[in-house]
Amino acid sequence: MVQKMLDPARYLLVFKALVSQLTGFRKWYAHPGYLLLVYPFFVGVRTRIRVGAGRVTSAVVLGLISIGYLFVYVTTPYNLEWHLTFSLSRLLIQLWPGFVFLYFLAVRTPEETLAPLETVEKGGTD
Repeated sequence: MVQKMLDPARYLLVFKALVSQLTGFRKWYAHPGYLLLVYPFFVGVRTRIRVGAGRVTSAVVLGLISIGYLFVYVTTPYNLEWHLTFSLSRLLIQLWPGFVFLYFLAVRTPEETLAPLETVEKGGTD
């Protein structure tokens, strides 16, 4: 197991499989990640993110789970390519909702974006 953990080729293989899975979502133009990249240009990013215990905990838990998955792959007794082929997509699908949740905590909502426009239209000031 130690020999596998010290082999950089195994880490590289996991990284390549991860990139392939993240960029190879059926058709390139239907990938949901592209919507997440464009969304902040329309609504903006929160400038004052309240760092609460729940947000930090969520981010730390997702990070630890991801690191755990990495070490399971690196130390697997099975053929690593086989293991990645048949399980990586399922593990990414399990992590996806958590990452999307954290993403939407960081970007503004449409209501937050439109609120200043509504006050200007009504003639009010902040």
